[in-house]
Amino acid sequence: EVKISEQSIIMQIDYFADLYGVDSSLVQKIVQCESKGDAENKGDYKNGKPLAFGLLQYHKKSFERHAKIFGEELDYYSSYDQIKLGTWAIANGYGNEWTAYRAIKNGGKYSFYSKLLKRHFVIYCKL
Repeated sequence: EVKISEQSIIMQIDYFADLYGVDSSLVQKIVQCESKGDAENKGDYKNGKPLAFGLLQYHKKSFERHAKIFGEELDYYSSYDQIKLGTWAIANGYGNEWTAYRAIKNGGKYSFYSKLLKRHFVIYCKL
């Protein structure tokens, strides 16, 4: 039998979505909008350095905070751990921390000003 950690990204999302009781198509769409499904994607650059990484474009501090609440030591650079933790986080009320989630919940568009990056963004993401 193949371990879930060795399955495709979609199968991992489906597994954790079922486990945590969240719509897998929502999580899949967030992954698509945040990183285009690229586990090595980097984003939210500040002074030339990426602040976000991975399938869910987690900021390291957010990942560590979620992992602490979740109660498990997880690897920020592991796409499996990002899926596991991110799906749990979305299922447990932390979805608003992703701009893609906010765009989906707002009908496909979300605009905001980032104090951290000192610029305005418009995010498009629709189920």
